[in-house]
Amino acid sequence: MYISTQTGVIALDATNGDVIWQYDSPNIGDVITDSATRGAPVIFDGKVFTTLRYGATVALDAATGEELWFSQLTQEELNEGFSTNPIFANGKIVQAPSGADFGGAPGKIHAVGAEDGELLWTFDIVPMSPDDPAYSTWTNPPSWEAGIGGASAWNAGAFDPVSNTILYGTGQPTPWDRVSERRGDPSGEITSDLYTASWVAVDADTGAIRWYHQVVPGDEWDMDQHTVPMFANVSYDGEE
Repeated sequence: MYISTQTGVIALDATNGDVIWQYDSPNIGDVITDSATRGAPVIFDGKVFTTLRYGATVALDAATGEELWFSQLTQEELNEGFSTNPIFANGKIVQAPSGADFGGAPGKIHAVGAEDGELLWTFDIVPMSPDDPAYSTWTNPPSWEAGIGGASAWNAGAFDPVSNTILYGTGQPTPWDRVSERRGDPSGEITSDLYTASWVAVDADTGAIRWYHQVVPGDEWDMDQHTVPMFANVSYDGEE
């Protein structure tokens, strides 16, 4: 049994609770997120994969706890960290940093290789380039320097192996109270600020967006969409 801690992972004998090994990160850095890591570590191919609160992902030998690789893709200046464990998607370890509430970090989803932790792709939940169609949906262009961003996917996502789709819920725009200023003008247009307060589905191989559903356009109420998604076959009008 593998359990996440504030600084690593504990492996227990599931028959009696005895500790087999314990991994604590040798460098806890600046603790950024304000909660313990949610969810369970990923177990795959004899390895244990977990995220650490200050923004790193590690792979450990499942039998011994030895660190096999260490990957840090987050940026300290943006106060990015992790508040939930990664998910597994067709040989990839997928993670989404937190940080929007601490410094306006723009939300994103990363996929790294399970063998080496090397970055395979990044999906920008908050568009950072004018070439992204979602960029025009922001009244004030997203900017790290200006602290305009948000949409951290801070809870666990889900992977559907049938359609090869990764699905995450996203957080509010940051600073979300700026939207109230726009609402003060009844004639002013309320922009949607994609892909905040939404569900985003991306291709597991490339990170390209497949679809999105925005629950709260132009969110001014901090209405994060963070119930963990679930894939299921359902019957509707007698059809699967």
